[in-house]
Amino acid sequence: MTQIPIIDVLVVRAGPTGLTLACDLARRDVSCRIIDQEATHHIGTRARALSPRSQEILDDLDMLEQFFAHAEPHLPMRFYNRENQLIREVDSASHAVASSTPDAPYRGNLIISQQRTETLLREHLATSGLFVELSSRLVGYTQHREYVVARIARAGMIEDIQARYLVGCDGGASTVRKCAGISFLGETRENEHLFLGSVNVSGLDPTARYL
Repeated sequence: MTQIPIIDVLVVRAGPTGLTLACDLARRDVSCRIIDQEATHHIGTRARALSPRSQEILDDLDMLEQFFAHAEPHLPMRFYNRENQLIREVDSASHAVASSTPDAPYRGNLIISQQRTETLLREHLATSGLFVELSSRLVGYTQHREYVVARIARAGMIEDIQARYLVGCDGGASTVRKCAGISFLGETRENEHLFLGSVNVSGLDPTARYL
C-alpha cells in the first residue's frame, strides 16, 4: 500500500481569506496546499474595500504598500431614486480619521477591488513557490485522530490529500462546514439583490460613485 505523504495544512478555496492564510503559512515554512474548485481565477468585484484590521494583517505580511499602490480614491457616493433624483450624497473621505492610535493604527477602509486583492496575494504566494491548484474540488474528508484525509476531484480523477489540519475558507456554501455537520445561521432573501459594478459610463461625473 502506497503511503500518502502528509502536509501540515490544506486550505480549501483561494479567495482573500484562503490566500492570506496560505501567505502567512508559507512565510513560517509551514507546508500547505491551497485548492479551488473554479477552473480559472475569479474575475470581478464581490467586495471593494479592506477594513483597518485587514490592513493590519497585510502590513504584518509586509504587503500593505503594494495594496496602497493599487488603491482607488475615496469618492463621494450619490444616491438616486427611481425618478433619477439625487436624494443624498455621502463623502466617505470626510469621515476618515487621519490620526492613528496604538490600538487602532489603521484608519478608514482601503478601496481596492477583490480581483486586484486576490491577484496581489497570489503573486506574493508565488514568491514562496506556492500556487493555487485550480479545478480541484473537495468532495469529502475523513477525520482521524491526528490528521484528515481529504478527497479531491480533479479532471475526472480522485486524489486523497493527508493533512494535519483542514481549513475551510469556502464561504457560506462551505463544503468543509457541511461535511463537519456545522450549521450556518442566517437566511437568504431571494427578493433582495445588490449589484455592484466598477465601470466607466459616459455622461456621468467621474468624481463620484452612484447608488
